[in-house]
Amino acid sequence: MKVKSEHKIKMYKSIFVLIFLLPHLAHSFCPPRCVCTQEEEIGVECILAGLETIPSTLNPLIQSLTLNHNSFKEVGSASFQFHPELIKVDLANNQLEGIQEKTFEAQKVLLILNLSNNKLSHVNDMTFYGLENLEVLDLSKNVFENLGGFV
Repeated sequence: MKVKSEHKIKMYKSIFVLIFLLPHLAHSFCPPRCVCTQEEEIGVECILAGLETIPSTLNPLIQSLTLNHNSFKEVGSASFQFHPELIKVDLANNQLEGIQEKTFEAQKVLLILNLSNNKLSHVNDMTFYGLENLEVLDLSKNVFENLGGFV
């Protein structure tokens, strides 16, 4: 009987720790100079945050990512591979010159991708590989020279 009681106490302690630590753990994924939310959706906003690369410590369950007015020059193929729940990605108003092929391969549920107001000069059919459910793609105000068969 005593063993059962001790087991129950350990179980209740574990549940207590999880209930109170989970919000703090989710917040620990928030990059410096960014605002992170987890009410209606898990989101990160890094606007004018001085970022030069996509943050690598984002919550794996992130759904909305806004990284406006930073200094990204390129988006690498591993930038979003551990974030398959993304629904909206906004990379407008950066210095983007290139996006590696298959960068969005894991984003099967992504609906909105904003790449406007950058310095993109070329994309091809592999640039957006994996975006099966994309509804909105904003490529306005870039400097395209070649769309490489992508229309």
